[in-house]
Amino acid sequence: MKLETSTFCSDIRVPLVACSVLLLTLATTAAQAQPVEWTTSDGGNGHWYELVTVPGGIDWAGAQASATARGGYLATLTSDSENAFAFDLANAVPSAWLVIGGQFGEVAGPWLGAFQPAGSPEPDGNWTWNNNEGLLTTPGYTTHWQLASPNNSAGIENRLQFYGLSFQRMALWNDINDAAPMLGYVVEWNTAPVPELGTVTLLLGGLAAMSCLIRRSKRT
Repeated sequence: MKLETSTFCSDIRVPLVACSVLLLTLATTAAQAQPVEWTTSDGGNGHWYELVTVPGGIDWAGAQASATARGGYLATLTSDSENAFAFDLANAVPSAWLVIGGQFGEVAGPWLGAFQPAGSPEPDGNWTWNNNEGLLTTPGYTTHWQLASPNNSAGIENRLQFYGLSFQRMALWNDINDAAPMLGYVVEWNTAPVPELGTVTLLLGGLAAMSCLIRRSKRT
């Protein structure tokens, strides 16, 4: 049976206030965790960045695969200012950080896009940005290692993340096992990313609901 939108809307017995709350929820959900441009007018490179949280945890390969599937890559922070910009996004989301504690009050942050190839001299040899952006030690790049990192603890630390000390989130780096389940990652795009299907669907749903409300109000 074909169901016309106008008939469907007129048969829904939902108070106007409840519908308004629904629309507000849709709009809020669609606006969460949106990519942010680091504009050239602010001294940036025109790239876009987003902090993605994963409450259940995600390893480095999973984070990189997810970033690639969305048309981007794990963030490559090749200057002080770029590192600061990405950290501001990460710092604004406490749920993307894991409090470890210990002697130094360590706090493990989101994944970043650097790795150490297998067979590299330990602990600091050949650390490389993904996306073919060169070694972390490339002239002109600035590193932000915390304490004695990289230290290749337990002989298995080969990926990069944000890190903090004294129970504070900081724009520092730490080397860590690629299989560790971190709570988030930072994505970077060279150009404005295409909106995800889920976001588009939510927006279309919101527009359809608004259309229903307008039609009902005209009949009452």
